[in-house]
Amino acid sequence: MSFPDSCLDIVTSTNKLKDTILCAKRQNKKIAFVPTMGSLHKGHLSLIRKSKSLGDISVVSIFVNPMQFGPGEDFTFYPRHEENDIKLLEDNAVDILYLPDNTTIYPENFQTEISVKKIENILCGKFRPSHFKGVATIVTKLLLQVLPDYAIFGEKDYQQLVLITQLVSDLNIPTSVVGCPTIREDDGLAFSSRNSLLNQDERNIAPNLYSELRSVQNLVKCGTNISYACKEATQNLMKIGFSSVDYIEVRDEKNLQKLDKAEPNARLFGAANIGNTRIIDNIPI
Repeated sequence: MSFPDSCLDIVTSTNKLKDTILCAKRQNKKIAFVPTMGSLHKGHLSLIRKSKSLGDISVVSIFVNPMQFGPGEDFTFYPRHEENDIKLLEDNAVDILYLPDNTTIYPENFQTEISVKKIENILCGKFRPSHFKGVATIVTKLLLQVLPDYAIFGEKDYQQLVLITQLVSDLNIPTSVVGCPTIREDDGLAFSSRNSLLNQDERNIAPNLYSELRSVQNLVKCGTNISYACKEATQNLMKIGFSSVDYIEVRDEKNLQKLDKAEPNARLFGAANIGNTRIIDNIPI
């Protein structure tokens, strides 16, 4: 088997994926992997470009993982645009699309969960109790199936990036985890598949999360108390039109421990809700 320059190989079974990956390994090809839930956008495309700069073979997976959605969350309504996604992957010269269905990933009698305890119960995990178990489980499965040399994740989901880095280290998975900067719209809103769920009024409000994080960043740099600055930003977001604010916090970007003052590794995290859509973001202090 060879890997032509401009042909997307769509793989749906684990056996076919195994054969394809082993063939690449025998040819000493480096594999770079971007796991996604589809509904691809410019943020994903930046990860794909990074994968192509790192590896000989670029692999993208699309799987909307039910295990990381809690009761009452938006699994049913999560955006799905498979035809458009395939066209984007072809246009960006991706080599392999892994497109499994639910029974391929979670066959009958599947029982295992992966837990990264200190990371999964803070920030987003506090408000989505089962979310990161689902993330850790699916990412572990995908890494063991794809066997990549590199796995690329966006910093927009920074807690996820830290969790996966810890998971790969703890389980001795021979993959280098690579983080890539958040890609933003012109008004500052971080690209996200869920942005398509916002109506026009909500879309107009959404960039204010980033604006308020920038305000906190500037205040803290000038010596303002972190707790005061975060509280003020929370109040501002509620006045602007967010329905609720889950958190605005400063954490150490290496281990996500909470900080009460600006330190070299300090990063500011925020999550807020508009209607039925949850917006998350983060920036370094």
